[in-house]
Amino acid sequence: MFVLDPSGVGLLLKMPKDGSWASVAWIGVTACIGIAALAAGTQKWLLTECTAIERWLLVACGLLLVYPARASDLVGLVGVAVVLALQIRKRRRRARA
Repeated sequence: MFVLDPSGVGLLLKMPKDGSWASVAWIGVTACIGIAALAAGTQKWLLTECTAIERWLLVACGLLLVYPARASDLVGLVGVAVVLALQIRKRRRRARA
């Protein structure tokens, strides 16, 4: 992440030029969510077993979240939230049955 964008240097605990610790924290949080999404997509499991579409969406959104850019972060977060909502719905349906 610090290789792809100068503001990612903050992950090495160096203050980036024209940056703030808030942007470093944002990059760190979105990168962690992205790595978790990549792991869930490759392992076929988030809260329940993932369908093929959920897996591909998690992998794609995980990659978007690892790249430190606001637009890719927003798209990635929305995608992960959609998959998470689908998984919660699926889990609740199974609990009722």
